[in-house]
Amino acid sequence: MRTLCTASTDLHAACGWATAVMSARDIAAGQLRATGSYNLNAQAMDATVALIQGVLDRGVNVTEIYVDTVGPPLSYQRRLERVFPAVRITVAKKADSLFPCVSAASVCAKVTRDAALEVCWESYATIHASDHGSDGKPTIAANGWGSGYPSDAR
Repeated sequence: MRTLCTASTDLHAACGWATAVMSARDIAAGQLRATGSYNLNAQAMDATVALIQGVLDRGVNVTEIYVDTVGPPLSYQRRLERVFPAVRITVAKKADSLFPCVSAASVCAKVTRDAALEVCWESYATIHASDHGSDGKPTIAANGWGSGYPSDAR
């Protein structure tokens, strides 16, 4: 991420990136809506389409798109090809290990997620700094919270 954001690097000169935040509240609301479930894969697909469209709307000349799949790769690729017929699209499982641009996108997404979690944690910790349990100990951990992934120790 540092290389992407440092003006004197080759990646900074050749790459651009955008992220979209899908809050837990929005995801849950979609999955529990009264008019029918809007599952996580559909939400992720729509977020992907919106990100790509946002880049195109800014006038970026996109000729190829590489995507790490959510669900079956072929159906995901076909849908993206219908939405963006003028662009060559590749959707693959484990695309972050196959294509350097997807690896870079994965880093951008994770750094953005971690930064957002840190902002949320700071706000939460400030609001609850004076909360203590019946034993007199603070009720929140001092080191923050994690991403929710099993590999994250927090």
